[in-house]
Formats: sequence, C-alpha cells, structure tokens
Amino acid sequence: MSTIEPLWAFSALDRSLWPKGSKEVVERAAEFMLVHRLYKSDRTGKVIDEEWTRLHFPLFYFYDILHGLRVLADLRSSPAYQTETARGWDMAFGGLVRQCASMELHERPNDGRLA
Repeated sequence: MSTIEPLWAFSALDRSLWPKGSKEVVERAAEFMLVHRLYKSDRTGKVIDEEWTRLHFPLFYFYDILHGLRVLADLRSSPAYQTETARGWDMAFGGLVRQCASMELHERPNDGRLA
C-alpha cells in the first residue's frame, strides 16, 4: 500500500472519528509526501514514475499528482490542521502547487480528450 491511500481515507473521515495517535501519523505521512514533492525522489530530484505526471480519469487505482495535491489540500484545510504544523506546510505546499501548475504535462490529443 502506498502513502496516499491512508491519507485519502483520513482526509474524508471526520476528525472526531480518528483513532488516538492518528494525527501524528497523518502529519508524518503528509510530510513524507511533501519531501518527495508528490512525485520526485528526495535523493536525486528525478521523477519517480512518469505515469504520476499523467492525469487520470476516472482515478481507479492510478496515482497522479493532482490526486496527491487534492488529498493534501483536504487535510490542510481541515480545522484540525490549523496548527503550527499546518502553517509550516504552507511554504512547501504553495511551492508544490506552483511547480505542478507549471510542469509540462503530457499533451492532449487533438480530439480534446485527456491523454
């Protein structure tokens, strides 16, 4: 199992239903995703898997950077994350959003469908 699936589940679950200790686990997992900028190696800076830069619809079992951004945004916007840790994510998260927005995604076919 990857990191994003449990984060996705926690982002959809009411915080009052989280088991004890979950907040710390979610914070560490989100930090892991940010260190890897959602799709890059923390050691080399290279893209881990080019497939992650392709947007998928419907998502099914694919991971892509848009899905990772959505999950982190959902966690970050939660009232439970209006903490010093969440504020510390702002700089990394904002830079990540700008980087992903400017990233050269695979071109769309001429018929207007997503690649």
